[in-house]
Amino acid sequence: MPKLFVAALLALGIMIPLRAASTDTAMLKRISSRVDDHAGVISIEASDPVPYVASQPDPMTFVIEMRDVLAVGFADNFTRDPRVPITGVHVENARAFDGASIARVSVALAQPIRPRVRSSRNVIYVEADRLDRAAAGVVSSAGPSTAIRDLRVDRRGASTAITLKASGRLVATNVEESKDGPARLYVDLANVTSSLPGLTPVGQGTVQNVRIALSDKSPMLTRVAVEMTRRSAYRLEASPDGQQLTMLIDDGPPASPQVQAASVLAPAKAAAAQPQPAALMAQAQAPPAAVFAPPPQAPAQTPAPVPPAGTQTTQIGPTGPRYTGHPVSLDFQGADLRPVLRTFAEISGLNIVIDPTIQGTVDVSLRDVPWDQALDIILRANKLGYVVDGTIVRVAPLGVLADEETQRRKLAEEQALSGELRVMTRALSYARAEDLRALLTATVLSSRGSIQTDPRTNTIIINDLPDRLQRATDLVSTLDAPQPQVEIEARIVQTTRQFARTLGVQWGIGGQMSNTLGNTTGL
Repeated sequence: MPKLFVAALLALGIMIPLRAASTDTAMLKRISSRVDDHAGVISIEASDPVPYVASQPDPMTFVIEMRDVLAVGFADNFTRDPRVPITGVHVENARAFDGASIARVSVALAQPIRPRVRSSRNVIYVEADRLDRAAAGVVSSAGPSTAIRDLRVDRRGASTAITLKASGRLVATNVEESKDGPARLYVDLANVTSSLPGLTPVGQGTVQNVRIALSDKSPMLTRVAVEMTRRSAYRLEASPDGQQLTMLIDDGPPASPQVQAASVLAPAKAAAAQPQPAALMAQAQAPPAAVFAPPPQAPAQTPAPVPPAGTQTTQIGPTGPRYTGHPVSLDFQGADLRPVLRTFAEISGLNIVIDPTIQGTVDVSLRDVPWDQALDIILRANKLGYVVDGTIVRVAPLGVLADEETQRRKLAEEQALSGELRVMTRALSYARAEDLRALLTATVLSSRGSIQTDPRTNTIIINDLPDRLQRATDLVSTLDAPQPQVEIEARIVQTTRQFARTLGVQWGIGGQMSNTLGNTTGL
């Protein structure tokens, strides 16, 4: 009978791993759907509790992958209901990198939303809010389902208001101004796509154009660039549901850095609440407000004004690691650690090599968290680390990586010391060879090097590796220099007591009386 069953499966074109026939492989029993008061629910039932991974490769598709599950002969009781934004369910069998069987359930969506996922024993539930309920709408999530649908420009007093409307929450992870070149304001939105043209002309106040495109830093970020005629003060406002983000650009004269530093992003209708830390991927249910301001050019001379009561403020900055992976939902109960790590290779598309010494189990239940954050949490919980070599990520215990780094450093040192020794002689002109011996030994010589001196000729003899000889030559040239000297010029003058009398001018008349000169002598 088992042979006939396997033959029937092969006839259906289903690839069965060698381990699929073992008792560890569960079977997909049925897929059913129902509509509750507020949501539509799809139930995926297996024969045993199984680990699964939920992901959303595009805004209109939601995927559940169940490991060690075979989808054959299950009951498909899914019925489409126009009140629920789910149009269909497709099931297929796949294989993991290690040959394990995977049952992949793809849920087609009628609009870009982020369904919720939960599990109870051997049943996985996928929920989507009903379309005919007032409370229905886009599920608050920072997943890839958020899409910018509309851009509106209007005037608010002396400011130009640019409002972005989206199908989900708009969460700004970074706000900055251009440091040089044309005046621009950049706003980065996490896990957001845009259905608008890349360029939207504005031509109001100081705002010329608005550009929306994927960020060149990360494919998970969408960058909104506001092109302005000059630098202006600005602030951002978010609606209570987070689906609208308004950028207010001041059209007045440029504000001082102190005034710019007080720009506050607040909800359009602020409600009294306690401040809470900003989530990197915006998993909070209530949209927080945040302080957005250009960096001040000089220290503020006056204190910044206090935000109004009921306004939540959170400073946006590099306070911790940022995760940019697409959100996934994980539910593992006592699962083997090695298959879980291989699952991340399928989620991320990375080439992952797992150290043979890794053993353990994983018990996690995560919903809509970035996959790189989930991987980091699992690695830290099991005292594991990773190294990246090109496109390959190697996962190993922290102790193993530390030992490898130590051995790698020792190998590099040994390779550096494995060269041929050479001899360099240098006759010194000003420094004493014996005085430089200790200095060169402590600073530039390797463990294989040696120094000898010749006191008669004041010559230093160094035997070491070529690179160390070059360093020693440079150091000797610097030290073998003449000491600065002072030149003193002196004259010796001998004097007597009568010397002062000889100074000055001596007056006198000289003459000669002689008949030959025609002078009378008086004789």
